[in-house]
Amino acid sequence: MIHLRRSLISTSVLAATLVLVGASQTQAQENAGIRVLEETIVTAERRETNLQDTAVTITALTSDDILKRGISGPTDLIAELAGVSGFESPGARGATTLNIRGLSGGAALNGAVSAAVGIYVDGVYLGRQRSAAFDVADLQQMEILPGPQGTLFGRNSPGGALSIVTKAPTGEFGGKVMGTVGRYDQRDLRVNMNTPTLGDVSSPLGELAASFGYQTRSRDGFYENSVPGEPAFMDINRESYHVSADWRLSEDTLFAYRYDKGRVGDTNNVDKVVDFTPLTASGITRIQGMQGVLGAARGWAATPGTDPRITQRLIPSLEKTIAAYQEILEVGEGRVSSAQADHMPITDTVGDGHSVTFSTDLGTLGFLGEVEFKSITAYRKLLTNTVGDIENIDSRLDANGVGIMNDTLLATFGQLYGGSGGFAYPLVSNVWDAVDEIGAFHAILGDRTLPRNYTEYRQFSQEIQFVGTTERTEYVVGLYYFDDEEKEAADETDSAAIYLAPLSGAGRETRSNSTTLAKAIFGQMKFTPGWMDERFSVTAGLRYTEEEKTLDQFRGEQVTVFRVNPEESFSKEENFYNLSGALTLAYEFTDTVNGFAKYSTGYKSGGFNPGVFDGNFDEETVEQYEIGLKSDWFERRMRVNASLWTYDWKDGQISQITVTPDGRALSGLGNGGQAERWGSEIEVTAIPLDDLMVSVSYAYINGDFDEFPDICSNTDPTNCLPGVNFAKRSGSPDNALSVTADYIFHRFSRGELRGYMQVNWQDEWYENAIWGGTLSGQPWIYPHQVMDERTLVNARLSLEEIPVGGGVMSVALTGKNLTDEDYPLYGLNLGALGLISQQYGDPRTYAVELSYTF
Repeated sequence: MIHLRRSLISTSVLAATLVLVGASQTQAQENAGIRVLEETIVTAERRETNLQDTAVTITALTSDDILKRGISGPTDLIAELAGVSGFESPGARGATTLNIRGLSGGAALNGAVSAAVGIYVDGVYLGRQRSAAFDVADLQQMEILPGPQGTLFGRNSPGGALSIVTKAPTGEFGGKVMGTVGRYDQRDLRVNMNTPTLGDVSSPLGELAASFGYQTRSRDGFYENSVPGEPAFMDINRESYHVSADWRLSEDTLFAYRYDKGRVGDTNNVDKVVDFTPLTASGITRIQGMQGVLGAARGWAATPGTDPRITQRLIPSLEKTIAAYQEILEVGEGRVSSAQADHMPITDTVGDGHSVTFSTDLGTLGFLGEVEFKSITAYRKLLTNTVGDIENIDSRLDANGVGIMNDTLLATFGQLYGGSGGFAYPLVSNVWDAVDEIGAFHAILGDRTLPRNYTEYRQFSQEIQFVGTTERTEYVVGLYYFDDEEKEAADETDSAAIYLAPLSGAGRETRSNSTTLAKAIFGQMKFTPGWMDERFSVTAGLRYTEEEKTLDQFRGEQVTVFRVNPEESFSKEENFYNLSGALTLAYEFTDTVNGFAKYSTGYKSGGFNPGVFDGNFDEETVEQYEIGLKSDWFERRMRVNASLWTYDWKDGQISQITVTPDGRALSGLGNGGQAERWGSEIEVTAIPLDDLMVSVSYAYINGDFDEFPDICSNTDPTNCLPGVNFAKRSGSPDNALSVTADYIFHRFSRGELRGYMQVNWQDEWYENAIWGGTLSGQPWIYPHQVMDERTLVNARLSLEEIPVGGGVMSVALTGKNLTDEDYPLYGLNLGALGLISQQYGDPRTYAVELSYTF
């Protein structure tokens, strides 16, 4: 009911806005307005087309939009546009999962996870979500295509696609330099240069034009680190490069080379513990459990001859841990000003990529019509090093070996001493020795003092396209080849992850190698039969894909205080096949009003779970129906684009985190999710006054799960809870609204004063489909962490187009989250580990930009 009421309120606000805008247009028409909405050229159909004439739902951000919104890469799109949500991986900065229309790829750091929203840079598919971590130094345009894109964009795009286009060389000498300084000692620099053209297109060697882009961003952390000598959380230290070279051999033949390189060297966000899971199914809390152990320990300490470590170490640690847990509950949710961690979580990612696009006009080829040949060859590589810590509780011991410990370890001491009445014996001494050697923390991923966890990834792709036009058809036919390899490794002296130290031991040597080989043939044709004054068209497309995936996994022997987990390894190979397609019926009601009805399918490939899981999972598929409208009104002073859609999602790949009885955290995918969902989007852009442009976009999603795997006891498989009763659509709010206004306050003889404001609102949403496991031998559903609704206000005030020398200068004052909204970004319920944590969005920031274009 709450969601419905909010939806109605949002719809009412939108309707009122449209009425006001429409009224303004009448006056604007009477005034014979000068300013009109510009055409936007997109490449969603693998050829350049006008956005309004393309029968596909698209949101396009131009270079001006990107500048005003402060977008540097895919991560900045989260909640920036209505209908685009997602999260940044808690384990690595820049590893981004985008969610469109309720479909998400899941954890971006998991090598088994493929994106549900395919990301492309200059036509090149990024095979891992981590590859989108970098800033793009020379952005020209970003196109967001919601819904299955199985025909032209292919594999791993059931939720949609993001196409990023970088700037091509202009062929004329010039450039732009922009510097930014701001709060938290923000210091950014961006330089873009174009070289003059060398040669002439009519000469034997043709003409060559090039451009270069460089960007560096740095900023101090938002949260101070209370551990001496450690850096602050959420600092920024990034660099990116971009090189473009266009070699034109003739008017119709072009070699376009693109190179990009980026580095992310940030500290991660704070995983703030906000609550704890229950200790037992009967409702005993973890604090109550520790208080019981504390009472018993004081009794053992009073008995002559018992272990002196009870008085010297166990009781003080119990008291400190209870106090720390109580303080966490008293503080509750909300952004913090400082935090601490056992091991500072950091991300160090370096990657680069090369691509060569060759295109030539083949001329008229009989019944094939005018044909253009295009080849896109690309190679990319990526190296990621991470250190993670999933809680902000510093559990390192002081010089006397007394400090905060995880409550599971303290409960274990209670059980061990309970059997002996507090007297020492070898097993309890072994646990104390392990505490001194390993520590007593909840979890870490890697250690900066040792060789770190790392992932090496490389990919190669080759795409060939024939783009043709006849009197009544426009078509694309192509072949696609893709292969990649990912190596995940931890050095023999390092641990990929340690949970509930020291009970699970000092970690485990882990190595894996996974590969993908994919081949596809695809084609799409738009046919205009000549009916209804040439206003009706049909577009049909198909794509057939074959994939071969392999996984080689090795896990070394792991010695814990209670058992020895033996060395193990396995190899797997699986083939996948898929036929996806689309059918679109489009009709031009007028020269400026177009409608379409579309049926489309998409899929996300299956694979394996590296690491702790051995199981396979199959591909998931999406079947969608959509109707859409694209329209310009009042002599192109108002634009209204809308869509209504529904889809059937089958064999959904469900990401789950569970913890085994021995304290190992398991993360992997499995099939089982099925859902029928529906929703709508509407975008309205208008110029009610010549100096004012406003835009309103709204997105709505309805539906959770129709089927979901049951949660069963690990001791009695017949004792289950139906998952569909608890599973929620994750990562996407029911309602999202974005309103922007761009106004020119005054035109001076030397420049203009311009203001831009953006308000983004989104409803509350669930961070994960379900948190399930076993508690006290019973199947257990942990409560969801609901991410609060939020309203973010961003603004920009600029003095632009100031003539200086041979160029123009602009100065701008920018602000983000001006109301200092305190809102959660993502949350983790770690079940048997005992912790419930959240990460929070950026506080208020402001900056001054100075740019010079020549």
